[in-house]
Amino acid sequence: TLIQIDKDGTPFQSIQDPSNAPLSIKKTDVYSRLEIDSLIRVEIANPFDISSVVPFRVHIYEFKEQYLCVICFVIHHIACDGWSLAILRKEIDY
Repeated sequence: TLIQIDKDGTPFQSIQDPSNAPLSIKKTDVYSRLEIDSLIRVEIANPFDISSVVPFRVHIYEFKEQYLCVICFVIHHIACDGWSLAILRKEIDY
């Protein structure tokens, strides 16, 4: 779903075909906790243009030498509420 503006300046919800609005999933190799903390700060500070991109990003940070990864979900508040986030968290926990 994108939020776009019509010719009169009124915002409206534009439902996209999933094949035309792919989810952004990136993967980055990391080597330290300090590095990952810095990269996550940058990721969450990156704003969404909700008129042109899906307001949900996933970034996987993989600690190569420890066989461990951290998954960072960045979700615009317009795309998710507390109830939905609780469901997502429950699904991830399994």
